[in-house]
Amino acid sequence: MKIGRDGRRMETIVNTRYSSYGLRLDHAGGNVYWMIYGSRGTISVARKDGSFVRTLLTVEWPSGLALDPRNGLMYWTSVGSNPRVDRAAMDGSNHTTLIRNLNDPKAITIDYKEDRLYFCDRYSIYSSDLLGNNTLFFYDTTYKVGIAVDDNYVYWGSVGTERGIRMLSKSSTNQTVTTIMADEVSYPADIYVTTASPINVTNHGCSSFNGGCTELCLSHPEGIKCACRNNWELQKDGVTCCLSGYTTYAGACFKAYNQEKTYDQARQVCEAAAPKGVVGMLALPKDKHVNNFLRDLKNAVSEISRFWIGLSDQNEEGEWKWEDGTPHDTIADWNNWQLGEPNDNQGGEDCANYGGSGWNDAPCSSAYKFICQLKEAITCSLGYFRCGHGRACILSWKRCDGITDCTDGSDETGCVCEPIPGDFQIAIRLTMLPNQLGQTTFEEVQNSSVVELLNSSYSSSGNYHPELRKFVSTVIFPECNVTVENRTDCYLSTNATDTVSCMGNVTGTQLVPCRTWCEEVLNMADDWMKVLLPRCKLFPSSKHGCWNPDSAKKGKEGESEDFH
Repeated sequence: MKIGRDGRRMETIVNTRYSSYGLRLDHAGGNVYWMIYGSRGTISVARKDGSFVRTLLTVEWPSGLALDPRNGLMYWTSVGSNPRVDRAAMDGSNHTTLIRNLNDPKAITIDYKEDRLYFCDRYSIYSSDLLGNNTLFFYDTTYKVGIAVDDNYVYWGSVGTERGIRMLSKSSTNQTVTTIMADEVSYPADIYVTTASPINVTNHGCSSFNGGCTELCLSHPEGIKCACRNNWELQKDGVTCCLSGYTTYAGACFKAYNQEKTYDQARQVCEAAAPKGVVGMLALPKDKHVNNFLRDLKNAVSEISRFWIGLSDQNEEGEWKWEDGTPHDTIADWNNWQLGEPNDNQGGEDCANYGGSGWNDAPCSSAYKFICQLKEAITCSLGYFRCGHGRACILSWKRCDGITDCTDGSDETGCVCEPIPGDFQIAIRLTMLPNQLGQTTFEEVQNSSVVELLNSSYSSSGNYHPELRKFVSTVIFPECNVTVENRTDCYLSTNATDTVSCMGNVTGTQLVPCRTWCEEVLNMADDWMKVLLPRCKLFPSSKHGCWNPDSAKKGKEGESEDFH
């Protein structure tokens, strides 16, 4: 999770599925590290936004974690049958044990100025140099669960009958332990001092352009190392990443599959191979260089077999299009068609493949080998929708408006109306996802910081526009404009929750708030609220179709042309 320093805008960045501990920020690489506790526990890393998750190590019962990006090292404590302090490079390599025979060690931290480790087990606090030598002993009777240091003090959390946050001077262990918080914390899990960050890391190799790495840039004793998300492999260039079995070229990853599928089946295999944020499709040899690379790639699998590529004229004979929706002019554009191709062979040959010395058209129902392409989708700003091919963004309100704007038609597919779950306490109606915020599921909405807007907008309604909550709820859950025929498939349940239920998929068009309503409501909103929502100029006017409250309630303002 992450949250603003003001306690607002909390959201999930990584769903770990299991309880995570020891979350630490890598100040040099802009990454986060964390542990999963268990007999086969793990230490993992990701970018600060939660992207490119990679499991670095599988370790027994990890309990505390500390990072030293200056030296490219990480340290952790482990409990279980062999309680100890271990160390590894921050990319997970060179794993070694530094200190053994501890009593249930729970936490560890680093004094970056003195270059010393501080760690605690069940009832004691220790300090050593960064190699685990020259150990000093601090004793206290309370059960310890976290540890931190600054220039003068060591701090820790305690549980049980003497729960609280305590501190002790580093210079004199004979001083009395001071309790600085007791009743305010019932069960502290960890503690961190913000002034204790590592120094001299601003000029770190990862600080500029991510060290040249396409995914993760990790500190290492030898400098920096590029790394890839789980199931992806670092390529020969040492900086780019591809899914295992794929090879990088010209900013994309390719694989020639040694299995035979129809054109549509091959397309589905390519799409299924792509993780979130990546677009998978049949390969697009749009220029000579990519074409030559793909030819060599498929020849390594079979020189005589045919391989599907992402080019067809299935929609209209003679109008060839690439899988990303862009047109292909068989005369004007660069191509590798064999002599006399494409010829349609008296009808039915609508899909292209590598055959012989170049491209050939063939029946899409034929089974051939195929080449897949994976490429990172572009990132669309708040208020924009990314087309399915991942190459373009359109205004979010243009999705499911009955007019095709994406070249692949993806903005007018999946226009399904769904009932809003009762947990959100929103008026009973149908909605359509993704919304203008890019959230595609109700779970994503629930785990995002915008949910706080629903709560803030009515708990302090006197400070904001009286329609703030209604406006926010319509941004998060766009109105679904359902046809009369489809409306008959939905009904209001008779149970106590009064929810809407629908028989099968009900389709419709999307209605988001009008621009004038946005301007009126957000004019009275706090700045932190405005940051979470699209700018008002990204909302539609009435000539494009939009939604507002009942105009009769708004007096003269309701007569504006922008009220639907």
